[in-house]
Amino acid sequence: MLILDFLLIGITENQVWFKNPANAERAVYVFADPPHMIKLIRNHLIDDGLVLSDGSTITKETLNEILLFDQKELRLCPKIGVES
Repeated sequence: MLILDFLLIGITENQVWFKNPANAERAVYVFADPPHMIKLIRNHLIDDGLVLSDGSTITKETLNEILLFDQKELRLCPKIGVES
């Protein structure tokens, strides 16, 4: 939905601003904030999986397998947990 909104106001990879509706002499610059982008990637990964450049896929099941494997005292992924 956000991409459609960007396209409607003329935002592209090379055009990252649009004219200010209140003052046509000024521009409004559009950028994505990193925390929001991280949440979007996380949600996409959980909902649909993530296809890597080599064709392999990371899915919700892949993450569950990592969590089950990583239940020891010395953890490989200490920042990832069921309670996260």
